[in-house]
Amino acid sequence: MLAHFFYKIPLPKTLPNEIEKEVRILKRIKKKDLVLQKAYQILITKFQGAFSFENLQDHFTKGLKSLWHVKRQHCTAMNYFLRILLVKSGHFREKDIRLKYSFFIISPHQYLDIKTKNGWFNMDPWTGTKGLKLGDHGYGLHWRG
Repeated sequence: MLAHFFYKIPLPKTLPNEIEKEVRILKRIKKKDLVLQKAYQILITKFQGAFSFENLQDHFTKGLKSLWHVKRQHCTAMNYFLRILLVKSGHFREKDIRLKYSFFIISPHQYLDIKTKNGWFNMDPWTGTKGLKLGDHGYGLHWRG
């Protein structure tokens, strides 16, 4: 199970109980902007951002449930979890989510653009674990809050 850098891998039809529990919390929220905030908060408190060269073996796990229990995540895995949370909450569709790319220092980086009523909104949970605020994304030397 490895979230791909250049395209969106399909979302699972069924979710492990641990992830389904988080989705149920998001389904109860009425406002989309609050869903974005809560999903972001779930991920940046559960995970830590791993650099490209760290923990590669953890990302070739047997499945979603195993990956959910890896503490240090790459940007692609965190974005995959964010897509799962947003789409399965029923508040967003896949077409509301775009993959975006940047570089910081010498490393390629992936973040998401989410369509809202006010336009497209950056979401980068990986840099959120480093202190950047919701709506910002990592690039160049800008990756820590």
